[in-house]
Amino acid sequence: MQTNGNVRQRFSIRKSHLGASSVLLGVSIALLSGGVTVQAEETNAVSEPPILLSQSQSLPEENQINSTEVDTNSQTSDNESQVSTDTQVANQVDTEIESQSETVVSTTQDKTVESVETPSDVNPAQAADNESTTLETKTLADNQAPAVDLTDSKVTVTATAKDKDFKRVSVHDPSIFYDEKTGTYYIFGSHLGQAKSKDLQNWTPLFNHEYENPSSVLGDLNKNLAKPFEWAGYDDADCAGGHYAIWAPDVVWNPDYKWADGSTGAYMYYFCTSSTWRRSVISYAVSKTVEGPYDYVDSLIYSGFTREDSTDGSTRNTNYKGTNIDELMAAGVIEPGFSEIWNRDNGHTYNNDYAPNAIDPNVFYDKSGKLYMSYGSWSGGIYLLELDKTTGKAIYPGKDGKTADGRHIDKYFGTHLIGGYHQSGEAPYIIYDKNTDYYYMFITYGGLGREGGYNMRLFRSKRVDGLYVDAKGKHPTYTSWTADPVNDAYGIKVMGNYNLDSLQSAYMSPGHNSAFIDKSGNWYLVNHTRFNQGTEYHEVRVHPMRMTEDNWPVALPFEYRKSDLTLTKASESQFVGDYEFVNHGRDTSGQPLPKSRLQLNANGTVTGALTGTWTKTKKGNNYYITIKTKNVTYKGVFDVQKDESASHNPCLVFALVGNNNEVIWGVKPYKVTQKSATKTTRANQKVVVAKAQTDTTFGFKQIINQTLLSKPNTLAATPHAAREMSVSDNVTTPHEKQNQTNSPKVKTVKKIQKSSVVAASTNKTKEMRKENSVKPSLLSAVCGVVAAGVLGIFYEKKRR
Repeated sequence: MQTNGNVRQRFSIRKSHLGASSVLLGVSIALLSGGVTVQAEETNAVSEPPILLSQSQSLPEENQINSTEVDTNSQTSDNESQVSTDTQVANQVDTEIESQSETVVSTTQDKTVESVETPSDVNPAQAADNESTTLETKTLADNQAPAVDLTDSKVTVTATAKDKDFKRVSVHDPSIFYDEKTGTYYIFGSHLGQAKSKDLQNWTPLFNHEYENPSSVLGDLNKNLAKPFEWAGYDDADCAGGHYAIWAPDVVWNPDYKWADGSTGAYMYYFCTSSTWRRSVISYAVSKTVEGPYDYVDSLIYSGFTREDSTDGSTRNTNYKGTNIDELMAAGVIEPGFSEIWNRDNGHTYNNDYAPNAIDPNVFYDKSGKLYMSYGSWSGGIYLLELDKTTGKAIYPGKDGKTADGRHIDKYFGTHLIGGYHQSGEAPYIIYDKNTDYYYMFITYGGLGREGGYNMRLFRSKRVDGLYVDAKGKHPTYTSWTADPVNDAYGIKVMGNYNLDSLQSAYMSPGHNSAFIDKSGNWYLVNHTRFNQGTEYHEVRVHPMRMTEDNWPVALPFEYRKSDLTLTKASESQFVGDYEFVNHGRDTSGQPLPKSRLQLNANGTVTGALTGTWTKTKKGNNYYITIKTKNVTYKGVFDVQKDESASHNPCLVFALVGNNNEVIWGVKPYKVTQKSATKTTRANQKVVVAKAQTDTTFGFKQIINQTLLSKPNTLAATPHAAREMSVSDNVTTPHEKQNQTNSPKVKTVKKIQKSSVVAASTNKTKEMRKENSVKPSLLSAVCGVVAAGVLGIFYEKKRR
């Protein structure tokens, strides 16, 4: 028994020694594992793919920014630049550029992240709302040491570098054309102005000055356009003295056009020449290249003619014998006989209450593939003619008639669409949208000068030949001329004069537009605009348009600027607030609209410039908004744009169409907040962002619980440095790889001179962090004890 007791005692002693050793081993493992850690799913950068906390879409080089700044909405002076050692918090982290190796941080490309709001259930630092982080990434000189300020909490990233200004162009009456062969956008305008672009933002002019002769588009003007100039457009009346008046062209690619040699396919350039407010002619020319030169083919529609010899602004005879009408009658294309309704005063005056001014052609395909041309300006209104796709010539009705709804069909001019009696407006532009199955017709009212009140209107129809109606369901019908602007009662006012805080000056007389729908169904409005600067200078602007729930395209307040800004669920909290407000109204006015404000309140009411209620609806990726006042219902969309200030700040905008034909806009600053807890472990200084979810304002969503930087003694200055970083000495982002031959090096390596770094705690988060740090340490100790016990038992069994 004694012997057995001694054995048991010796075995107990051996177990005690082994147990103590196990405890020590467990504690050592716990200490080596980092001591203070973050309750996060820490990953190894070698085995896991890196993550980039910035947008990854490739943008044109001119839109890249060379500097970003990380800041917050609320600054906290008490917690600036604090870090901790093993036992205490130091005042500052000294950083320096490594002499042997460089880590290159990619810069944000044409993007601004103001803040990213994350749900509370995935935010471990929810209480630290008042802390701030200020980090900066800049282009640095060699051996220059940037400072790094790091605290936990809310991170705001703001692009401070000015977006590169667009290359502007001044083209009046711009007509947009997209050339699928080259992927290039073209605008063709009056006075032989034209330009091209790859991005709808930066334009290259294709002319040195207006009416160049020879012209890159129409060659030798006097030779190529001799036929239309016989009627109007050169050295006559309004263009006397050797001047030209070649206006408002429209270009279309026609694969069915047949050349004399039997080949098919042509770019077709429809244009007008004009000498007075009623004597004009529409002609067309063709080319095998989009930039020309175009060869004149024929003249289609004349206006301003009279049955008897007469004059109009000059000594030139306006007798219809100088047009193509006699030729068409003789060929049997139209019924013989001069229509008396074309003239008044016994055939001595052109009846422009009924008949059109033959300018502003717009050529387009209907949904069945037929080719049409709308045209007209004031006078007798807007008309429609079908075109022969093989020849490009007009298919005249041939005889007079009526539409089913009572509009007249003229044997020569075509189907009357809208207007008459000088109340119609000008510059018709019809575009078919297969997604809504509507034909949309734009028209411009007012005078084209800076204070003329030029403004765009919109109608639509299920049939190419009408009836075109507005948001009130009304079609303009006029029976006589009046000095009152009765046409203001018709048509959605797409855009008129307006001013916003980010504009250098008010936009004046935006008009004579075209429109474009890309392959994804996105709409763009293209127009010229003047400015409230005392001159008649004008430039082209492109505005994105969005479709309302009622299938009306509505222009957004700011010009198109490519970005990844999109609305998501996290953006909804920002819909409530105070907005700059524009109500374009219905009047044609030469004065800028006064600035006003409107509030969308959390209780669903609307106050300020309008009084009523508002609701929002999400369908797919779109956020729709409805505002109801006592007498009007407005329907439209929320969206995000960059404003037109020098810094191009992100803005939340809305654009709505009222059932009274008014368009209203709202603009307010747009912010995205990001909350996260950022700490560095003692053992390997890994920077981990725990369970934080980047929001979605820029159209991306990522769970950030991966290692941002795994290299010892190196700290990422900004979340944008995370992706493509490894343990190698030289790390280059994809953006830098693409641009390292022509871009300055961006160096942001920060060497931490402390053995361990822990972000400073605040009173609000200290208790939470203590809990986070204790759990892994205890777990490590327990694991060590269990492992040692198993080893002890194994050892004893082996000894026996």
